[in-house]
Amino acid sequence: MPSTVSTRRATATALAAATLLALTGCSSDDAGDAPPAGQSEQAQEGQPTDSEEARDTTALGDLVPGDAHDWGDGITTTITSAHEIGPTDLPEGYTVDDGLTAFWINMTLVNDSDAPLDLSDIGTRVEGTTTGGSATPAWVPDVSASLQGELAPGHQMEHREIYAMDLDRYGRDIAITINRWQLAEHEPPVWRGTINPPA
Repeated sequence: MPSTVSTRRATATALAAATLLALTGCSSDDAGDAPPAGQSEQAQEGQPTDSEEARDTTALGDLVPGDAHDWGDGITTTITSAHEIGPTDLPEGYTVDDGLTAFWINMTLVNDSDAPLDLSDIGTRVEGTTTGGSATPAWVPDVSASLQGELAPGHQMEHREIYAMDLDRYGRDIAITINRWQLAEHEPPVWRGTINPPA
């Protein structure tokens, strides 16, 4: 099956991505804050406060680019943005298959745990949320790569991947799901947003 990004000599290898990409929008400033003092009576009555409801919603997957997901073991993941790739952003000789549009998925990984994070444990999926569709990951040397190696305790890293999808057919609204295979019991976080025009 042809890859979405190819060289003049050979089709570029499409492979499963590590963590994933992002969109427009921003999170509520008080989504992670404690309930205001004026809501203490509401909290005492056992009713969820506005802040608690926001946290619960985020936990269920209503994340937007810029929101960080805490995995509960010292690891946090943030999808920072999703941007269409401009015609001059790919190395010479690489093109996108007809009908498809390539875009970046940008993310930040933070390891505040006491153990190295195996980066190959992270997987990403990007799907359209208007009329369906699934984006295809693509590997381009020196531009986009899969997550490999380890992230040491106390460190963070920026990572980006290339995906391609038929935006005329499926639209620009996407959902980005990140999995950690060693935490199969953990509900995977989902970021929802829009693929922005080229930066």
